[in-house]
Amino acid sequence: IYGREYIKTLNCMADIASWCKDTGRYKEAEELQDSAINSLEGIVGEDHPNTLYFKVDLIGIYTRQG
Repeated sequence: IYGREYIKTLNCMADIASWCKDTGRYKEAEELQDSAINSLEGIVGEDHPNTLYFKVDLIGIYTRQG
């Protein structure tokens, strides 16, 4: 079973966060996306393209919240 140290797991977390955002569950989306970002930074670093993409998604969550 994959844990948070696997990029596939983090991609799934980001997908679920996106679904939460789309269904109005912004707090849950924010928590999932932030957790995925923190884990991904530990694996590939904060300047990796995947990390930056996750951060852009987090901005989208913040934008939806107002």
